[in-house]
Amino acid sequence: MIVFISHGVVKEDAEGCKFLDHLYQTLNSQPDHLEAFLDRQRLEEGYEWRTALHEMLASCGAGVLVLSQRAIGRDWVKKEATILSWRRALPVDPRFRLHVVKIEDLGDKELESQGLGPLQLTEIQAWSCNVQQPEDVARVVNGIKNDLENLANSVSCIEEWTPLDKLRTYLEKRLAALDITDLKNLAKDMLAVGGDSLCLAVMDSECRRSCADKISSALLKNDFGKIGSLKTFMERLELLNLSQEVRHAIFGAVAPLWVEPHLAAKFHPQLEPHQADRTAFIELTGVKSTLIKYTLGMLVRRANLRPQRPRVIRVSTPKEWTDDILVQEIGNQIVEQAGENLRGDFDDNELLEHLLAREDPIYVQLNFKMDEEQVEILRDKLRGAIFVVTAQSQLGECASEFRWRKVESLEAEAFASKKNEWAEIKDRYGFYGEKYD
Repeated sequence: MIVFISHGVVKEDAEGCKFLDHLYQTLNSQPDHLEAFLDRQRLEEGYEWRTALHEMLASCGAGVLVLSQRAIGRDWVKKEATILSWRRALPVDPRFRLHVVKIEDLGDKELESQGLGPLQLTEIQAWSCNVQQPEDVARVVNGIKNDLENLANSVSCIEEWTPLDKLRTYLEKRLAALDITDLKNLAKDMLAVGGDSLCLAVMDSECRRSCADKISSALLKNDFGKIGSLKTFMERLELLNLSQEVRHAIFGAVAPLWVEPHLAAKFHPQLEPHQADRTAFIELTGVKSTLIKYTLGMLVRRANLRPQRPRVIRVSTPKEWTDDILVQEIGNQIVEQAGENLRGDFDDNELLEHLLAREDPIYVQLNFKMDEEQVEILRDKLRGAIFVVTAQSQLGECASEFRWRKVESLEAEAFASKKNEWAEIKDRYGFYGEKYD
């Protein structure tokens, strides 16, 4: 089990560095169970550090978040904390463990002031550690080691430890339908950029599953090798002996993987594991109206790490605002768009309640500003939905009470470019329907 160590310790902090090194070495002293990843120990000069960090954050089975006054103000610590808390919150990732270590006295207000409040890190019983006291360091490090070792020992099947592993298996099974010669040639192309000479050298002797796994791993890193892009990859699949259904499935799984994980993480409610009420409000601003549907679709699919994305219910602005009209309109849309296969089992009220309580989240896109009263009504009447507000709202200090999260500064050009590629692929191969939108 990989353990990702996130920190904001700089080399000038001798005691902090000593603590990190001790934690890293202690976890790696259990080679049959644990493998720690610490950037200062594992990233070599010339390495694609951004790709490596994203890969480790996605594939780790546990995380250790080391917080200090300096750390909580650093962008990369915020990014890693967002991804790790997202991993912890995913219902498809129930075994993920996150340890929080405070090496300085940090209060809730300080975490809030640095934008870490929505991550609900304060809900985790944190370790407090005085790094200048060897006994305290030993207590914290050994406590984390013992917990993670027990966790690793309790797992009967490592193959699908994380959602990334499950997605890899999903792709692998579909690629394995290829002729073995085509599969090997495709794997070689996918590995070319990475320069994995050992893998290339043994490819001819490898079985179908290993080749499919290597292709899947490259796709999950958004690395198409010398093939170049998703568009060219799909064109390559067109020439091979794959059914239209399989190509559909591969496209649906791969299309959102270019979205950076820290951005997608903001579109999943950061909750305690097994917490029933996931109601949250996400304010998505600065996105062109022509891009909102695609942008939101990619973000929520990436956020939930599923081959097919959760439902996004789009509700028009009511001409006249009243409590009953808005709630009824949203409820009707949820039942109409998400409950078509269950209508024979429930009446409309029961069906709405059932849909909001399911593990797969329902996102409701609202195209109007919200005030405190309106937010309270929706939270009370439609508990369980995740509301995405695409108009700028003014809630001020009360926003935190409603699990209100702002998402700004999306790279509009990148989303526009990817949308054009996505639309071109869909048109060429007839990939239509809710599953791929």
